[in-house]
Amino acid sequence: MADGSLHVHAGFFQIGTAELYAYDPESKQFEPLAGVSPPKR
Repeated sequence: MADGSLHVHAGFFQIGTAELYAYDPESKQFEPLAGVSPPKR
């Protein structure tokens, strides 16, 4: 791990809005994934 070979990814799913988010290390916050839309009912 000292050589930088470990990469950690994080995400979460907002159940109420059916949105999927991924952590963006540059902005240091979770961002909605582009192009992902909740299913139409």
